Amino acid sequence: MKSSRPLIAVTLLALVVPWLALALAPSSAVADEWTDFRGANRQGKSAETGLLKSWPGVGPDRVWMVEGLGEGYSSATVGGGRVFVTGMLPGLKGWLFAHDLDGKELWRVHYGPEVKGAGYPGARSSPTIDGDRVYITSGHGLLACYEAATGKEVWKLDMLKTFTAKNIRWGISESVLVDGDHVIVCPGGSDSVVALDKMTGEVAWKTAGIGLPASYTSPVLMERAGRSIVVAVLTGAIVGVDRADGKLLWKHPFTQKYGVLCVSPIIKGDLVFTSAGYTGAVVLEVAADGASVTERWNTKTFDITHGGAVEVDGFLYGSDSKKDREEWMCVELETGKTRWTDKGVGKGCVVAADGMLYIYGEKTGELALAKASPEKLEIVSRIQIAKGDGWHWGHPSISDGRLYLRHGGALICFDIKAK
Repeated sequence: MKSSRPLIAVTLLALVVPWLALALAPSSAVADEWTDFRGANRQGKSAETGLLKSWPGVGPDRVWMVEGLGEGYSSATVGGGRVFVTGMLPGLKGWLFAHDLDGKELWRVHYGPEVKGAGYPGARSSPTIDGDRVYITSGHGLLACYEAATGKEVWKLDMLKTFTAKNIRWGISESVLVDGDHVIVCPGGSDSVVALDKMTGEVAWKTAGIGLPASYTSPVLMERAGRSIVVAVLTGAIVGVDRADGKLLWKHPFTQKYGVLCVSPIIKGDLVFTSAGYTGAVVLEVAADGASVTERWNTKTFDITHGGAVEVDGFLYGSDSKKDREEWMCVELETGKTRWTDKGVGKGCVVAADGMLYIYGEKTGELALAKASPEKLEIVSRIQIAKGDGWHWGHPSISDGRLYLRHGGALICFDIKAK
């Protein structure tokens, strides 16, 4: 009879080796690419862990910086070993830039003219990465697809002309939503939400019957009872569209005096949040079948201009815009109850990762690291962003233990991985 000891030894080794590998592996961030404006589904959150909980006095290590990107407010997106950003160079020319993870420029392509933007000139859209392709929109409504590796144009169309829509005051600003085989955009007009074949640009479906202009937000997705819904903020309403065929499911009025609707929806379960500067915030509850909504709460405070919000553990974080306040706030998503207010770094934008908030003051240029807590705003570290010029409107991006921050013509990459 053969001994069973070798088999036992092999079995034990199979159990022990993976445990040893985990025990001996160095602590590091879980890599999470940032392929969309404000990350996965535009929610402003990274799933990465193992990030710094505080920064040294001089701030996190700067890995690299590039300048000469021109005027613009787009954020960096990161995927497939490349970093993408848009900018406007002299002559109102819009450019899409690609760099490698060491900051070396790989290519740049001129996609068309950009907008003066009623006093705020520059590129708006953040590139969307989908595998071997990258998609952008221009302030004039150009929608284009390029090869991510080379910058070669795949297809391009004028979506305002194609879908009989008009531009908005400060220029089209949405970032393309890529889902499955389609790209989804909101040009406004008679066909307010549109899906196109992502490989060819051919129309897959159009949502008729809304008839509202575009806004400065980007659409997101939510799931209800197996139904995928495109949630979009247009100028005048928040809408839900069936992802399968573009059918309008619901429309809820939401307006702002000057049409300044810039906060892409935050989704949590059956709840949808958005806000508008000098107007206030609202949370909608989407029915179980996805076919209707009711208003859960609204408030005249928590009126975010364009810094976005982020949800962490059932609490919303963002900055109020009223000139007599301009405070950071924590609000309960379920009830709308304010948990705290704090001046922080002045109003600005926010993203979150690993239990921390990264808040960036649009006027002060301060980038701060704070704990995501409903008890108080506890800033543990802060640095001054001196490079670049103009408003500090670029939202931070986080990927593989690095934070990317665009300010005017400069793009800065910081190492935020715990050592």
